[in-house]
Amino acid sequence: MKPLWDKGKKLDATVLDFTAGQDAILDTQLAYYDAIASCAHVKALAKAGLLSKPEAKTLVTKLAAIADKAADGKFAIDAEDCHSAIEQALGDMGKKVHLGRSRNDQAATAMRLYLKDMLLDAGSKQALLADMLQSMALKHKDTPMPGYSHTRKAMVSSVGHWLGSYAELLSLTVPRLGVIDLSPLGSASGFGTSATVDRTFEAKLLGFAGVQQNALGCQAGRVMAEAHACQQMLSIMTVLSQLAADIIFFSAEGIGYVKISPDIATGSSLMPNKQNPDVFELVRAKASSVLGHCTAVQSLGIGMLSGYNRDYQQAKAHVMQAAAETLASLEILSHAMRHISIDDDACLKACTSDMAATDVAIQLAIKGVPFRDAYRKAVPKEVKPLTKTDALRLVDARKSIGATGNPTTMAKNIKTAQDALLTFSKQLEGCSSWDAEQSKA
Repeated sequence: MKPLWDKGKKLDATVLDFTAGQDAILDTQLAYYDAIASCAHVKALAKAGLLSKPEAKTLVTKLAAIADKAADGKFAIDAEDCHSAIEQALGDMGKKVHLGRSRNDQAATAMRLYLKDMLLDAGSKQALLADMLQSMALKHKDTPMPGYSHTRKAMVSSVGHWLGSYAELLSLTVPRLGVIDLSPLGSASGFGTSATVDRTFEAKLLGFAGVQQNALGCQAGRVMAEAHACQQMLSIMTVLSQLAADIIFFSAEGIGYVKISPDIATGSSLMPNKQNPDVFELVRAKASSVLGHCTAVQSLGIGMLSGYNRDYQQAKAHVMQAAAETLASLEILSHAMRHISIDDDACLKACTSDMAATDVAIQLAIKGVPFRDAYRKAVPKEVKPLTKTDALRLVDARKSIGATGNPTTMAKNIKTAQDALLTFSKQLEGCSSWDAEQSKA
């Protein structure tokens, strides 16, 4: 199938294959969003009197059918990319759709809708995992365990304090949309258009928070938006990798604070005694993969000239792979955390009197001993096991904000995150309906 930019001259097939790259494959993930964005553009063209309402209604109906097929993975892309395939699937009437836009802003819009949907999905999954960890933290708030620094025992803590820290970190790293939530649609190839298309109207239809104003900036904004999404995903994956590393360490033989259920532990082809924490190891590794994707995308914008450059095409695969690995990691950790248990006895047994040294030094300082002198006096002369009562006394004595004796309770944010995802999904669905907004134009 000929590309949209064909001018009737013979095209080099080798060059076409090279420049198209993986777009026909990767764009199966973008086709739905491109069809929905095209619905918004058609409505804007009709609003401007550049399409008749019967034409616009017919186009929206056809685009809605394409969106449904794409959502089910049944829209075939036998063209250079999804944008070309959709326009050609509309037949002769599709030739009118491209007025007032370029493939540049068209591709950028589809990608931002994809990124917004993906990040809202990640936020919803984060909220579920954070809530699960917070529930586990409350259940084990009175289970003493060693707190660690430098992989060495430091002070007496609690299982609740440990798990609660990850519930908070997940809540703090819920994705922020930033530039992703600004519409580039209608910016055309970076210089705007003389066609009077209402960009604000299009942005509202698609559920964007607003419009990215400068048309030329929309081109540089492509890699900025994709890099921003990768950075949000990297923040999530950093937290997940640390939680996974803790589970691996705390479940190791000789420590055993955490027990991993045999039904999620993998084995060895040689050693029948092995039960391996592969799930957690892979999550830990995937964080490094996402960092690699993030670096690849971010570096594309360095030293780039203004305007669109084909270099930006290289970002797509990295962004989509980072998204797939982040969402998969959130899902598998939510599943795996249901299959771990806490060994209360092992946690308490590991708590010893030398871990009270800091608390002793602070109490001496409160009574008037200069802290540095108290620090030296508090060095323990012998090490003894702590009883649960003694361990909890140390835990409960620390009352500063967020300390072990004054735990923060994260507000349940599942509904907020899920509502944001549902609202956006409904917005996109409404955009593909002619009666939803067009009748008001």
